[in-house]
Amino acid sequence: MPVVSPGDKNLPLAALLIAGDTPAPRVLGADAVEFQLRRARDAGAGHAVIFVERVTSSLLATVDRLRSEGLSVDIARTVADAAELIHPDEAVLMLTPDVVVLPERLAAVAASDESILLCVRDEPANERFELIDPTARWTGFARIDGGLLRRTAAMVGDWDLGSTLLRRAVQDGAARMTLTPEEAGAELIVIDTVSAAQLAGRRLVAASQLENAGWARRWLIAPAARWVARLGGELGIDAQLVTLAGFGLFGIATICALFGWIVASLIILLGGQMCDAAGSVGTQAGMSTRRWERLRSPVGATAAMIVVLAMGITLTLRNAQWGCIVLALIIISASWLAAPFARDDTGLARWRSDASGHAVIGVMGFGFGVPVIALALSALHAALSLGWAVRKP
Repeated sequence: MPVVSPGDKNLPLAALLIAGDTPAPRVLGADAVEFQLRRARDAGAGHAVIFVERVTSSLLATVDRLRSEGLSVDIARTVADAAELIHPDEAVLMLTPDVVVLPERLAAVAASDESILLCVRDEPANERFELIDPTARWTGFARIDGGLLRRTAAMVGDWDLGSTLLRRAVQDGAARMTLTPEEAGAELIVIDTVSAAQLAGRRLVAASQLENAGWARRWLIAPAARWVARLGGELGIDAQLVTLAGFGLFGIATICALFGWIVASLIILLGGQMCDAAGSVGTQAGMSTRRWERLRSPVGATAAMIVVLAMGITLTLRNAQWGCIVLALIIISASWLAAPFARDDTGLARWRSDASGHAVIGVMGFGFGVPVIALALSALHAALSLGWAVRKP
């Protein structure tokens, strides 16, 4: 059988997870099967099939949670059932519950335009993986086509599904993506112990990317957010709850700003930004669904706009300096106009102004008794960021 052709790379993707009898340790507070299938969904899988000989109550609960998050999940207890649940014209992303790879590597396997096996070299450190030939071992991750699964199911005999699919894929000329020892050490973790599962969670959190933002989010908010996300995962706290906590803090910051409690609103706004970033990191790491992803940016931006405008109005009323309102409007308009440019410019994101930066400067201004100067510095920073963003090709 020929391998999947380049024209087939847009085939719908299904996930096939072959679960063992002994459950793997939890990763970031999630059952290993649930965790891996969330990551398969993020890699493009539209539905998933769990191949398992014994169905437990915990597995049924896992399936219910994944279905509530919008992923179509089925359980297959026989090879024939698994083949029936996956269409022969679908691409199949094979996963194993007890090995974790970084999201970029999993996405590369899922996006391959041909059948491919994720392998490591045949070395003593990799003896737990299945041997393909004298040079390579299979990690349990692969992209094959649904037709291969159907043809394998038609074979007569009592055999292991994963090993047989591996042999058939090798015979059919599947390509190999072989990790070097350095890549395997950095990207591949066997979660056979609780400590290994904790290491995998920490590594996934560290590898999660935050969208391009300003200096404060990059240098102050992001490190705190990663720590909170890692702690929340180890305590079993859903990343959705962290995100919702951020939304709540944004609301409280807005209320404080409307009452003229500007310092409190700025501090609480920073807390909301940190929870928002922690929720984003946790979601990327596989701790939760992306249900609230689209609301993060508008909710945070709206809260920041209200706080900055309230700061300008409050300082105007206190000091009779009408220019404060103008400065607040400059911050809001310049930040809004510069945002589309900054999303594609990582260099600009390292120093440009953002809501977190304005809040930090504002708190420092009140702390040193010069809030008007802080507002002016934020306005100047926002204007310079906009000017650089527009000027740079």
